[in-house]
Parts: sequence; C-alpha cells; structure tokens
Amino acid sequence: MAGAKLIVIYPRPTDIDEFDKVYGEEHVPMAVEKLSGKTRIVATRILGSPQGVPPFHVIAEVHFPTIEALQNCAASDGGKETLAHAASIWRRALLPFLKPIRNRRLPINRVICVRE
Repeated sequence: MAGAKLIVIYPRPTDIDEFDKVYGEEHVPMAVEKLSGKTRIVATRILGSPQGVPPFHVIAEVHFPTIEALQNCAASDGGKETLAHAASIWRRALLPFLKPIRNRRLPINRVICVRE
C-alpha cells in the first residue's frame, strides 16, 4: 500500500532569524513528539532560486505509511496542536504582506496531502 505525506510550504519570512528560532526550537520538537504515526520528517530549506530571492523558506514533509495514518494523526489532539502551530508560523511569515489587505479573507490554512 502506498504511503502518504503532509506537506507544509512556509513563505520566506521578513525576519529569517526569528522564524528559524521558532521553527527549530518550538515547532520541530513539537512535531517530533506529537505527530503520531509518522515514519519520518524531512525539512528542506530553500537557499536560492535562478529567479533571485526565493518566495519560500522551508518545505516540510511528514511521511506516513497510509493516508488513514495521516488522517488519524491530523485528527488527534497532538496533530491539531502541531498543525495550528504550523499555521501560526505561516501567518507570522506572511504578516507584512497581509497588512495592506487586512479586510480580505485569504485561504492560508491549507494543508497538502500527497500519496506517494
């Protein structure tokens, strides 16, 4: 049976040092501890782009043996807490871009699930 993975793509923050501190000291340990059923976590930092400054900073992939394992994890208390924390980091990274359009509702809490 094919595996599944949850993918979170974090935009390039205005304060990279602050993002890296929160991501490395808070979020990664939380994900390791609370995402039950995962088989591995891969985080890729985007260092550059042929087009110049990359629009994304980190792409995180959380691997699961099945889509059901991913769904069970996301529905668990630890999964909900970790996904909410990921969304808050995502929003903080985008905050400078969102201020001019504060009254518009944007779909920024999307999670991508991919079957391997």
